Amino acid sequence: MKRILLIILILLAIGAVIFYKKDQTSFDGAAKQEQNDIEEKGMIDAYIRSHIMILAPEQPVLGGTWYVTSIEVATASKTGIVTYEDGHIETEASFTYQISEDGISVVLKKKL
Repeated sequence: MKRILLIILILLAIGAVIFYKKDQTSFDGAAKQEQNDIEEKGMIDAYIRSHIMILAPEQPVLGGTWYVTSIEVATASKTGIVTYEDGHIETEASFTYQISEDGISVVLKKKL
């Protein structure tokens, strides 16, 4: 009887270790993906902010200069929304982006 109880306890301990390792691996993977998403959002944010004058489909008015007021990035779909203004008018546009070995490519589409 003691032998059976000992075997059961050993099997439970092995099962607990396997479950813990599996759960830890899943957690590590999710944490890495979240970190990658944060880094990607930062790269896209910085790129759009520094290139808004080129990316904007229209010219600023009355001698203004475009600057970004907010950016939302959805890394899963590689899309987002940017709000920018020139001091006189505010504009919102959706965008798509790609990141490749050649760099970042962003296409703005003015929202109606």
